[in-house]
Amino acid sequence: MTAVAKLAQEHLDFLWPSLQQRKDVIEAKAICGKLDDRGLSHLLRYHQPERVSDPTEIEQRQTFDYALQAYSQLTVALIAGYVPAALGGDRSRDIEAFLGREPVRKYYEEYYRILLPSLLRLHAKGGAQIPQEGGDLAWGGFQWFVRFSSRFENDPNLRTFLNLLDDFDYDGLTIGTFLNALSDPSEALAGIVKPPDLLTLKDRAVLGMLRFMTFCKELDPPLKAMADVPLTQSACWFFYSYWFKGFAEVGGRMEGCLATLRAWIKSSTTMGADAAAQGEKAVAETRAAVIALVDGHYAAPLVNRLK
Repeated sequence: MTAVAKLAQEHLDFLWPSLQQRKDVIEAKAICGKLDDRGLSHLLRYHQPERVSDPTEIEQRQTFDYALQAYSQLTVALIAGYVPAALGGDRSRDIEAFLGREPVRKYYEEYYRILLPSLLRLHAKGGAQIPQEGGDLAWGGFQWFVRFSSRFENDPNLRTFLNLLDDFDYDGLTIGTFLNALSDPSEALAGIVKPPDLLTLKDRAVLGMLRFMTFCKELDPPLKAMADVPLTQSACWFFYSYWFKGFAEVGGRMEGCLATLRAWIKSSTTMGADAAAQGEKAVAETRAAVIALVDGHYAAPLVNRLK
């Protein structure tokens, strides 16, 4: 075994136990153990036309979302060559048992079309092998990705806003009513000074919107910097792609949010000229990042390789 192969194996030996010890992975597997296929299929149904409004169901579905993210992170590690292609029999069987459970598979393959878990399941099953890149740039890209994703993981405010983008209806709070409620900046931004336990859903959505703008603005430049490792670049984008490629209206909805933020800046009587200029610059940078993230060009390297 070469020194590089030995190090990749050490990475796998570290990443796999940490994945299995994640709270959401443990809870998702526990739910799988309690429910038969009929019950699990109902829980993981497509949210249209049968809406998901029960708080327990929302929480459990989000548990599966986070568990799928954990397995997707392993897929990014595989594509970057950060871990070896040969995962081992026990790990492959675990992946197939969870990701191959029919209601779970339909959830991420048919209803919401999330690529990375699909690639991992086929790889573990011995079907289509995941393409690997390797090298310092790819490994560095994966290490950046882990640090970056940890900053936005399990953020309840961000999740609330993303759920609105996904057409959730919180007792009348929808993406439409939310955007309409942004007309008064003083009221919309009231949640910034509130303690977390006093935040309303609208407060959380506003904070989540601002967080998502930061996320987009900080995601695009590092992806551009991975041009020499296009598979790793593409895999990192696909980790978040549901929020970009899955929504035909995401660009328009984000443009509505950015237009509102720009209107806040222009209407402010307390913001100084320098602060206003910085605010305008941030809006422009965020708009450029959103355009780049939704146009699909980051998907091409991995999609073309898989053809």
